[in-house]
Amino acid sequence: MSIDNVAWEAIEKGWTQPIGTGTDGTKQLEGKAYYIAEEKRMVSENSKSLNTIFSNVDMEQFKFILMYESAKEAWTVLLNQDEDITALKLNEMIGSHRNFELNY
Repeated sequence: MSIDNVAWEAIEKGWTQPIGTGTDGTKQLEGKAYYIAEEKRMVSENSKSLNTIFSNVDMEQFKFILMYESAKEAWTVLLNQDEDITALKLNEMIGSHRNFELNY
């Protein structure tokens, strides 16, 4: 799977921190040390996608999305805020991220 598809998957599906059961039986956010392989992959891809979005917006757009931890949430806010953002813009963002990864 290329970075393009994985990044788009993170934006499409979204990401939420896994919830586990504490020693007292209550539900609580799970720490990264307890993530299974798929959760680790998704948190990594969400982070990459979110970083790609953050790196390709102007300061005004950034102010609207800086508090989001999910690439899907940030992307949705941008789409609702700015009608000029299209799938083409996303492809440009992901392409620049892919080039960065290939070079480093």
